[in-house]
Amino acid sequence: MSDSSNEKRRAIKGFLVIAFILLGTLLYFLGRNLFMEPPSLQGLSLVYRDRELTGGFTLDAEGGEDWEIEGCLLDPKRIVMLCQKELFTSKTSKNKKMSWLYHFDQEPEAGVWKLKISAKLIRGGLWERDLIVKDVILP
Repeated sequence: MSDSSNEKRRAIKGFLVIAFILLGTLLYFLGRNLFMEPPSLQGLSLVYRDRELTGGFTLDAEGGEDWEIEGCLLDPKRIVMLCQKELFTSKTSKNKKMSWLYHFDQEPEAGVWKLKISAKLIRGGLWERDLIVKDVILP
C-alpha cells in the first residue's frame, strides 16, 4: 500500500510541476503582450499636391523586437483603403525614417480622410495596436 501511495504522490507532484511550468509560460507571454511598449512615432508630416499624398515619420523602438508597421488611408465613405506595410526590425529600430507616397488616378473625393498607422509584433502574435489615428482633410 505504501508503494502505491508513494507512486500516486509522485504522479501528483509531477503533474503539478508541469502545470505550474505551463501556467508560468502562459502568464509570461500574456504579460509580455499586454505591457509591451510600441515604437514611438515622431515628426509625422503629410502633404497633398497634384493628386499625390506624400508623408513620412520617424520610428524609434527599444527592446530589440521586430514590428510590422502599416499605414492606411481611408476615404470618407470607407470604400477605398490605401495601405502600405513595412518591416521594422530590431537591427533598424533606432530612428528609422518611414515615408510613403499615395498617387490617386483621379482627384480624390474631398473631405475628411482617416490616416491610421498601426504596429504589430511579428513574434509573439497577440500584440497589435494603433500608433496614431488622424484626420486628414483633402481638398
